[in-house]
Amino acid sequence: MHKNHQGFTIVELAIVLTIIALLVGGILAGSTAIKNAKLQSLMSDIETYSNAMQSFKDKYHYLPGDFPDAENFWGSATGCPTPAYSTLPATKTCNGDGNGHIADRWLGTTRDSELFTAWQQLSDAGFIKLTFTGMAGTGSTYEALPGTNVPASLYENGGYTVLYVQPQNFTADPNYFQALYNHMIVVGTKRTGDYARGSFLLPEEAYMVDAKMDDGLPASGSVMTAKSAIMPNCTTSDTAASSTYNNNYKSPACGLFFLTGL
Repeated sequence: MHKNHQGFTIVELAIVLTIIALLVGGILAGSTAIKNAKLQSLMSDIETYSNAMQSFKDKYHYLPGDFPDAENFWGSATGCPTPAYSTLPATKTCNGDGNGHIADRWLGTTRDSELFTAWQQLSDAGFIKLTFTGMAGTGSTYEALPGTNVPASLYENGGYTVLYVQPQNFTADPNYFQALYNHMIVVGTKRTGDYARGSFLLPEEAYMVDAKMDDGLPASGSVMTAKSAIMPNCTTSDTAASSTYNNNYKSPACGLFFLTGL
């Protein structure tokens, strides 16, 4: 008696392998498309927010958040200049101090509330189509909560913070490359008790954004990142002249600073 041994023929194996290859290819293509969509969204957001800040200044002669007459336009929030914490978006806001800066994190005379009323006032003025609380989270006077007091990005827990950095000599600074930062938009992920500046991009992704919008270099131009003390593995060197994005590193390591020119 002969037993029948059933198995795949060469043709059937070829068909199965082809199907698997198509499925894998589709998954990879979908992953690439999602990644590219997120990067494109990030760049679009930066352009939108930078233009909104400029338009606000053109109309009101002050930057959002720093606007000393904001309450006359949109009403006074209870408890100004540091209103009580709430998770509810609000139109009523607080005046800024009118010193030309959106919060002075590096000057020692900071008014952190401006970090959040800036976004609220951009919304109040109709320059962005989002709503915000206008106040910090409970972790500190400068805690950003993406989607609540600052805009969220498409990246998980990602958000945008606008702040002023005093022009100074950063040559010997262990954290930042030398630049005339002034007002910049920081893109990163949520950090408890801090503004949104956590690393979220692969170095090669940070390079793609930088190359598209600026010069492709992490230590110069209008798109920059931090030194290794803040963002380890993002760049190849803390020496500005030789620093490039560390594209061989394949884990999230970078956040980005977008210098607005304001």
